[in-house]
Amino acid sequence: MGHSKIIKIHTQNNIAELNLGIKLYSVAELHKIGLHLFRVFGILSNLSRLNGIAYNYIDNPEHISIAIQGQYQTLANLGRNMISMMNGCANAISAAIQLDQKLNTDDVSAILELSTDFCESMQGLLSNFEKNFLAQGEFNHNPEIQFSKDNLPDSDHRLQKIMRIIYESIEQVHHALDVVRGTLVNSSPLQNYKKSSHAGGNLQLYWPEDFPA
Repeated sequence: MGHSKIIKIHTQNNIAELNLGIKLYSVAELHKIGLHLFRVFGILSNLSRLNGIAYNYIDNPEHISIAIQGQYQTLANLGRNMISMMNGCANAISAAIQLDQKLNTDDVSAILELSTDFCESMQGLLSNFEKNFLAQGEFNHNPEIQFSKDNLPDSDHRLQKIMRIIYESIEQVHHALDVVRGTLVNSSPLQNYKKSSHAGGNLQLYWPEDFPA
């Protein structure tokens, strides 16, 4: 076998290893971001219950309901996006394993199992919200009324603190998903070798030492 052919095969192996590494890291990062998203869902759920229980003691319960619906819809969309991204990574990992069984290590199997468990849990959460919240018709969405962390629906400072946490957490999840999404669509190994801060922590991708620049 010629020297150039050996180098070509070696390079292809490195590319496959890099691509697999990117998918493995992405699944792990998506899982960390997903845990943060689960927490925000819980805060939103508790806020909705509080709004119902203390309806007569809150200045603007209707406005809070509108804000809750908007936040729920945003969280649900983020959850669906995460499921799609996670499944895409898992499918790519499975395809790589089929091509080369040497890649089917315990770590890779654990990542695939993590992906399956996460997607099932997230889908169950979304189904639960749709069944227990949307089906009850407790939300009265008014598209003309828009709220944000700078335009909160109530003057009570305790409620404002909770609402602000939710809005800021959603922003963090958006940013974190953009980091992972950008990594997945980036075809350049040099550009992929970076460290980015986001909700899940620091993302640093693996780049084999002998990978050609």
